[in-house]
Amino acid sequence: MPVPQEGIEQAGHEASEHCSTEVRLKLACPKCAGVGTLSLQSLRHIIRCKRCDCEFLMARDGELQLQPRPAPARYDCPRCGHAGSLTVRRSVRNAECEKCSCPLVRSSDHRFRGVQEIEPAGRPAGAAKSHPARFVAWSSSLAAFRRRAGRGMMLCAGVLLGGLLITGAVLAARFFLPHEGAHVQRFTRACLSADRSALRQYLPDDPVQKLEFDRWQIRHFASIKDAHRPAGDTIAIQVDLVEESPPFRRYRVTMTSPFIGTRSHQQTWRLLGDQWCFDPAATLTATDARPSLPSPQTR
Repeated sequence: MPVPQEGIEQAGHEASEHCSTEVRLKLACPKCAGVGTLSLQSLRHIIRCKRCDCEFLMARDGELQLQPRPAPARYDCPRCGHAGSLTVRRSVRNAECEKCSCPLVRSSDHRFRGVQEIEPAGRPAGAAKSHPARFVAWSSSLAAFRRRAGRGMMLCAGVLLGGLLITGAVLAARFFLPHEGAHVQRFTRACLSADRSALRQYLPDDPVQKLEFDRWQIRHFASIKDAHRPAGDTIAIQVDLVEESPPFRRYRVTMTSPFIGTRSHQQTWRLLGDQWCFDPAATLTATDARPSLPSPQTR
């Protein structure tokens, strides 16, 4: 029976289209004498006979040399449990189980296994860990470190944000919200600037109190008003609550500047309705009632 001309093919390569002018050689299988044709480019690869399935190469001297058949690799199908064997050469293609067509991949121990169990199952004891597995472990460690670092950074950011919010709230309360003694500071500023219209809102509508206020103002502000101080001299005012006896409150006011130095006096305020008013008569009475310091004795 004649042997078909396409009885020999290039192992591991699919048939390709060639032009009619391509040079082809006629070869006979060194094992079964099957005849076939090949292109010149195919002589550089392993040649497989379609009739007897043997493989051979063309040596440099033109002789055809048979190649040893690769040892079969065993496999246990993870899907159907079938135990079989496949040639190692088939590992370069899509290997599959002979019964259920489950996809198989050649593992590091030279056996075919299911794609899902290729790592780490089936690795012999003491076998070196493959590079992909080491890469996966390194990637997992890096991801865990990033997660831990991310939580730490988020915690630090939360603490920092909380500190900024608390600081902002304190500054807002200090500079924008009215604090204890704010009306005393405004009243003292009005006394320094001699602003009668601003002072009128802090004084009770009583002729006696107005006269007492003029006497008190001359005592504490006659020589330190803005008109009598050098330009650019700014007075810092500090207010401290000394005593509270409803409806009265007594404050100690400390004024400091480079020109006047440090001076302090007391102010008594009374709550009239819902407004605090300066009580000059009570202030003078409390000031005059304080015991004076004894004068130093001279020998």
